[in-house]
Amino acid sequence: MPSRHSPIAAAVAQQIRAIRPGTILAIGPAATDFLPTPAGGEQAVRVSTLRAPSSVEDLHGAGTVDLAVVAGLLEEHDKRSSEMVLGRVRDLHAGCMLLVVDVERAAANGWQPNDLFALGLERMSRAQENGKSMELFGFDIRRYKTTPDWLNARYWANPQLWDKFRW
Repeated sequence: MPSRHSPIAAAVAQQIRAIRPGTILAIGPAATDFLPTPAGGEQAVRVSTLRAPSSVEDLHGAGTVDLAVVAGLLEEHDKRSSEMVLGRVRDLHAGCMLLVVDVERAAANGWQPNDLFALGLERMSRAQENGKSMELFGFDIRRYKTTPDWLNARYWANPQLWDKFRW
């Protein structure tokens, strides 16, 4: 269990304050350990918990939430099933996701940082805690892909060519 003063727990708390979720889905055996306790005056957050989802079938009925916090999943389950759970949570259940990873234990199950980047996650923080190398990854659909400047009607409609050429 992480200390409330650990750098990763503090980074998770900071992200939760920034996102301001109304609902949180805590996934994995250690996910609730990283959730901050609400201070006086903060809005109440409804938290649902899935302690050990080993397959996507375990997510049926989870519904849609504002934020999913995942911790201990990659370390406890095989890579294929964990990858499917992360993809399903990212695509169907939460617009934002925070993933806390014990790097050495996840690597023992075949996980590399590039595998997480391939899922669209970005590294937000890393720290040494109790002799463990811990990392925080995040996904926010609103920041995943920004619309490039050239992708608009000004560059594609070519109104100056209307009535000049027949395509």
